[in-house]
Amino acid sequence: MTVATTPTPRPWSSSEARLDPFGTYDRLRDGGPVEIAEGRWLLMRHDDVNAAFVDTDRFSSDIRRPDSPVFANSPLVFDDPPRHTQLRRLVAKAFTPSRVAALEPAITVTATALLDAIDRSELDRGDALHGHGADGGAATDGDRARRAALIEESLRIDSPVQVPARRATVDVEYPADGVTIPAGSFVMLGVGAANRDPAVFPEPHDFVTDRPSAHLAFGHGIHFCLGAALARLEATVTLELLAERYEALTLAGEAKRTPGIPHRGFDRLPIRLVPRREPRSPA
Repeated sequence: MTVATTPTPRPWSSSEARLDPFGTYDRLRDGGPVEIAEGRWLLMRHDDVNAAFVDTDRFSSDIRRPDSPVFANSPLVFDDPPRHTQLRRLVAKAFTPSRVAALEPAITVTATALLDAIDRSELDRGDALHGHGADGGAATDGDRARRAALIEESLRIDSPVQVPARRATVDVEYPADGVTIPAGSFVMLGVGAANRDPAVFPEPHDFVTDRPSAHLAFGHGIHFCLGAALARLEATVTLELLAERYEALTLAGEAKRTPGIPHRGFDRLPIRLVPRREPRSPA
């Protein structure tokens, strides 16, 4: 059994790496779990991240720290069974498939009102769209199935939450890599790295909308995002309304990424909307 004693230098020490961490993920992934600072580890392979999500006995979600405004307290997110099971059972009643589907008319009304308020052909949508080769035409063309696919690939290639965290409750061994994560370690589940693991996703940096939906952007296991179906519905409705009004969505200037690793987004994302000459009927 081997326990790493010399942490890998902080992999995101440069601003370039913080804005685009995927090259770093590729460089480190094959080595297995990596200690990126004393007592802090990063998992990057799809199999390792997926397994940690479901192994609540060895990877606890309780990472509360009274001295931290981020990790001080959060019901459900930082809970393990049985408390998590009890709370999730109560909250899940609001997110059943039928209840989420029933929200579509209200979502449509809200999104329509927001689009009606746009009176110019260019706007800054913050984190509304992601780049990486996503075809603006695909967002405004095709049927609903082609669009729940555009959304899934967007989630895979640029997952909003990159590194949810866990705490190792026991020594966790990775014999093939000669590595052991010691009990008590802070373990970052590299969702962003796992979702571009070439062992699962061929040509992982390419935007391909007909991939099998094996991404981990919404997590996995007991902490799978309760609002995943709602988020997918909101995105689908928005794309459908955009398709009715516009022929294409293109960049209208330089996008500015939000620096940092835990969450991916944009501080600035100017978009040019190309109106349709004739309104398009809903798909």
